[in-house]
Amino acid sequence: MVLPHTYERAAVLKALVAFAPAGEPPWQLLEGLWDCEANVRELAAAHVQLTGTTRARLRYLRDDPMETPEVRGAAAQRLG
Repeated sequence: MVLPHTYERAAVLKALVAFAPAGEPPWQLLEGLWDCEANVRELAAAHVQLTGTTRARLRYLRDDPMETPEVRGAAAQRLG
């Protein structure tokens, strides 16, 4: 799925999360952890399936002083 504007990705990803089958988060959440839009990274951090790769990225987002407080908070909450 290719979207022409970066600000649209958060809305599309939110819809994908809402309509995903239970226990099957959309694969786009993984890519969202590296998105240029903070609201996409925040949504992805809050819902991505936890694996070794995603936990490592969440630790990075949690500890990055240049990241937004919302993204750092979502990453920290997921990591417990």
